Amino acid sequence: MGLKSFDGKTFYKTVDVVYADLIEPDDSLDHFTFTIKTDTNAGFTLPVKYNGIDNTFHDLYINWGDRSPIQHVVGNGGMTVSGIHHIFPQANAEYNVRMTGTSYIGTAAAAFGISGQNIQILKAWGTPDALLHPNMVKHAVYEKLFYNNTQLTKAPVLPTTNLSTFGGTHHYSQMFYNNSALVEPPELPATTVTNYCYQQMFYNSGITKLANLPAQTIVSSCYNAIYNNCTKATGSIVIEALEVKDYAFSNAFQNCKLLNEIVVKFTSWGSAKDIAGDGVLVPNGTAYWVDTINSIGTFKKPSALPITRGIHYIPTSWSVVNI
Repeated sequence: MGLKSFDGKTFYKTVDVVYADLIEPDDSLDHFTFTIKTDTNAGFTLPVKYNGIDNTFHDLYINWGDRSPIQHVVGNGGMTVSGIHHIFPQANAEYNVRMTGTSYIGTAAAAFGISGQNIQILKAWGTPDALLHPNMVKHAVYEKLFYNNTQLTKAPVLPTTNLSTFGGTHHYSQMFYNNSALVEPPELPATTVTNYCYQQMFYNSGITKLANLPAQTIVSSCYNAIYNNCTKATGSIVIEALEVKDYAFSNAFQNCKLLNEIVVKFTSWGSAKDIAGDGVLVPNGTAYWVDTINSIGTFKKPSALPITRGIHYIPTSWSVVNI
């Protein structure tokens, strides 16, 4: 019997089978690590997709966290159009799953949403494009990844500060859409943003606070409806953008009924358009952004920003503080 090292831990090898030892694997950031709860049949389907075309699509190692052999997926081996199904020793039990390698999780199909909603916690995200095939266009990198997931309780770390390095748009769009069990949002450190990159990212989620938006230079639709219908979110939001772009913040805080402070740095409401078709011009960059919001709050702004009130501007009954 020989020894084999995998991810810095010791594994015991007999012929071609590799067994994990009893040491809990560390959750280093270069691995995709998450906790799942098995269903009543002790199963879980990892939504790694079979595309039926590219037989070199995957080169992925999966440690299922149950002392079973580490599974090496090469090409499209071991999967169906639904993904890779694994049976664990116990039903209704939690296991830490860890992956490394190159693969495609199938984000356009809401990979860990309805199809894999027994995922509980994503502990380590991995390198930004570790789960993307190198020949794929990096468009919509994590779009809808947890769409309609009702059991995700902890979000991944999203460390990328320049989203343009991914190429394309929609990178985190609808990523946590309707995630009712998610309480705390991840930090959003990106200072270089792209079109639609955060669109509806947390729509109707259970988060109880809002992550600040640090980009000073923005583009159209980047934060569109990002926190729409986050009815449990309280406290303050700081927006560092120095100017407003088309639809950048439209519907952003709509129905955030507990939010009580907004801090902005821009000095103009931006361009106005007839959005509703009624002949009334409104700033399309902040259209409906504070519609149905908390009736009591504070709006902090540069003195140069005009005090205009309403659902497209400053909430009607909020106090105003110049900063």
